[in-house]
Amino acid sequence: MPRTRYRASVALAAFAAGPVFLTAGGLTALTTTNAAIPVSAKALLIGPFALLAIPIGAALAAIPLVLAIALLGWLGVRNIAVRLPVFWGLTGAAMAGLPFLFVPGLDTANPVQAMFALTGLICALIARHGIVWIED
Repeated sequence: MPRTRYRASVALAAFAAGPVFLTAGGLTALTTTNAAIPVSAKALLIGPFALLAIPIGAALAAIPLVLAIALLGWLGVRNIAVRLPVFWGLTGAAMAGLPFLFVPGLDTANPVQAMFALTGLICALIARHGIVWIED
């Protein structure tokens, strides 16, 4: 029976969560606004503070990532189709974006939901890259 070796998949995905979330926020802002987004000197000074996104994002994403990676790794041992990166990406997007469907007052085209779904998708793919299934 195959077994799973996780290498550093949780750490890689957790430390990427904060910067990926900020990038997803920027992409969402670019795609949802019709006006030009000005770049000023004040906006450039915020850049160094964006480094705080790494530990904050890692702390917030650690528990969901551990649970999801353990579950998908276990399922990947039992079903080879679960090992596909497409499955991992869709699962990550669903886990991060679907809870926003149950928040009252939010529409389905919510930019915050898109930010979380894109972050979940990318972090799941990063985590999938760090997993190896070993056939015995």
